[in-house]
Amino acid sequence: MMDHFHDVQQFRYCLSAFLQAARSITLVMQAELAHRNGFAEWYKRWQDKMGKNGDLKLLNSERVRVVHQEALIPASSMFFGAFELGREKTGFLGFPMNPMQDSVPALVEARARLEAGIGRFSFLDPYRSSNCVEYGLTRTWSLPTLKGTELTEFCTRAFAAIVEVLSAAHEWCGASFDTKVNCDHSSKEYRVLRESTVFPEVEKAWDGPPTERLLPRAKSLNLRRFPDEEAKISYVVTPKKIARGWISDWPSPFWSRKYASMLIYSFAGRRVRLRNSVFFDRTQAIIERAKSPNS
Repeated sequence: MMDHFHDVQQFRYCLSAFLQAARSITLVMQAELAHRNGFAEWYKRWQDKMGKNGDLKLLNSERVRVVHQEALIPASSMFFGAFELGREKTGFLGFPMNPMQDSVPALVEARARLEAGIGRFSFLDPYRSSNCVEYGLTRTWSLPTLKGTELTEFCTRAFAAIVEVLSAAHEWCGASFDTKVNCDHSSKEYRVLRESTVFPEVEKAWDGPPTERLLPRAKSLNLRRFPDEEAKISYVVTPKKIARGWISDWPSPFWSRKYASMLIYSFAGRRVRLRNSVFFDRTQAIIERAKSPNS
């Protein structure tokens, strides 16, 4: 679930698999030990304890719902804003998210919204010249019954409670079982999606002045807000109106390979302070190395 935190379909698949597998652990344990004398009496005490555990009760009810009633669509929200050195700096908390939207498109859309500026002011340095400052989001998954508790943290707690029972069963049988839950690390690391992990040009901007000049292969080249033919055009590059800035060095796995992303420093000889992030059709573009800040 943590590895696929920002991929909706994969996350839901892993969540469903976890609910069913976690609930099956004690069922398998019962089946394997039912023939042993005294097990029923011993296990009755643990059943009573588990019945009072709110996490395990919810785990079972959600498992029943997933298997017998409907597909599980957890609710999602996010913090979006500026990050510095990989940590939240300032921004907006509690942005509602479409639970069926992957995090990368959400990042692109929210970034474009803030890059439009508040009045004539940008939300952060448009050229990312302050090292390790960037846009980013922290996503949260939850369920109405969890009342705001992060979903992966709930699953970790529930799993730890199951491991406690399993460990006790091993001890009752005269064996031993490590009670440590090895996924008890903070989910915050997985919940964060930073701009530089999606757009390599951001790290290039941290390193120094503009590295590329962008020209049209034909008469003009459209620079769009999103990697889509229907997306709004922010700038039109011509042989006399070129763009300078930082361009991604390789095709992205998140959108069509024909599109490249760019962080604009200047357009037609003037520095750009708003709407700096754009996409263009790399097959229609000529990319040259910038020789100097004014080239």
